Amino acid sequence: MAADSKFSTENDGFLWSGKVTTDPIFVLAPPCSSAAAFAAMLGRHPQLYDLPELHLFLAETMADWSLLAENASFHMDHGLLRVIAQVFYGAQTEATIRQAKGWLRRRRHFSTGLILETLALDVYPLILIYTSSSIVRSVEFLDRAYRMFSDAKFIFVSEHPTRYCRAVLDEWTTAKTSGEVPDWLRKLAFNPHNQQIDPQWTWLALCKRIWDFIEPLPDTHKLHIRFDDLVANPEALLHRVAAWIGLRTTPETVASMQHPEGSVYACYGPCNAVYGNSPALLRSPGFSTHVSELQPLTAPLAWLSDSEGFSAEVVKLAEILGYS
Repeated sequence: MAADSKFSTENDGFLWSGKVTTDPIFVLAPPCSSAAAFAAMLGRHPQLYDLPELHLFLAETMADWSLLAENASFHMDHGLLRVIAQVFYGAQTEATIRQAKGWLRRRRHFSTGLILETLALDVYPLILIYTSSSIVRSVEFLDRAYRMFSDAKFIFVSEHPTRYCRAVLDEWTTAKTSGEVPDWLRKLAFNPHNQQIDPQWTWLALCKRIWDFIEPLPDTHKLHIRFDDLVANPEALLHRVAAWIGLRTTPETVASMQHPEGSVYACYGPCNAVYGNSPALLRSPGFSTHVSELQPLTAPLAWLSDSEGFSAEVVKLAEILGYS
């Protein structure tokens, strides 16, 4: 929450002044999108601090969150353990991860929002960049985050549905090659109506949920960007985002934001908390502007045997988001 007092703090060679706030900047996007890379890019700005996937708002309290983490089909706690180890114990090692587990056990009575606020206060005056693909799975999760941080800013990072579907299918192929496909990825990849592989329905459901959530927010607290525009002109889009947040926008600062690999979370962690971030970002943390050309929304889809294109609902939402 924002406080009334003013501050003026020297940090990393620059002077930052403004209203004290612990409200984070939320980056919203479906799983398997490029939002984690975008959040890591924002985190290279000297006034921001990026986080890995924390999955905090799946529950109201840390006691309930811990139960969910124990029964999750993925390593739900790895991101939070890595952040606690880094922020409060200075490094991500097997020893500091064990300390982080104790830190969390002592705070099971906290709300999930209070955990995030505790992290925000420790890195202050830096502003947290919170990205979590799980938060968009439910309106309840989004509303919980908004209730806890009513002055937060929300950035919706969309991708062309073709690019998103290819990312899901690539992740599916990688998972099948290395072993069993996890449940979360299976749900993303399959059409719920006929149980065929067709990720367009995930893109539609999740992007519509995000769009409906941010649409009523004031312009000062919501921003929609297309990752495709970031790829086409990273300097212009990063400058735009930094200016919207209210940060410095020098050429040197914007240039530093094009290196997500500089994040301490854009890599695998120690053996007792290996993951905690987007699989694609962990495997390849750099930012590349070399991407495959996208077909029109009306073109046949390669993964469908009947040569059909996107559904009318997908095309309509994609056009609202600025795609053709």
